[in-house]
Amino acid sequence: MTTRAARLILLVIALGVTGCDQGTKRWAETDLADGGSITLARGALDLTYTQNPGNAFRMDRALPAPARAPLLWGSAIAVLGVLGVAWWRQRGVSAAGVAGALIAGGAAGNFVDRVARGHVVDFVHLHGWPVFNVADVALAAGGALLVVTALAERRRTGGSRPGTPPR
Repeated sequence: MTTRAARLILLVIALGVTGCDQGTKRWAETDLADGGSITLARGALDLTYTQNPGNAFRMDRALPAPARAPLLWGSAIAVLGVLGVAWWRQRGVSAAGVAGALIAGGAAGNFVDRVARGHVVDFVHLHGWPVFNVADVALAAGGALLVVTALAERRRTGGSRPGTPPR
């Protein structure tokens, strides 16, 4: 596979995640924003519209109000920049590349919300867990895939660092 084809595949994954995220959020705004809720599994899973002005799990509440927006915007731009550089350097499709594409798509989906709406739309309510969205699922899946990939690489190399011979 050519480098160009690999980049295209990863770009399609990232744009697909962003598109699915934005489409589902648009649906949630249209069908759930009036206070309606759809029960998928009684007592376990509902679709309920919420607006999240902060970041994941509202961890930004510890920051002073004037610092919140610049930190959220800056961190999203930094993540997308780092992933863009990694994407450009990609020579083939790998698990780490797919993980990066999932993270980029999720970060872009939530970033679009912050720019266009001033808040992130969340609507998947898994009881016992904060309400989330498709972008959040992609971010978590991409992060988990990166961890699994790193652990597999460490096991493959016998725990040595890249560039050093295995023990």
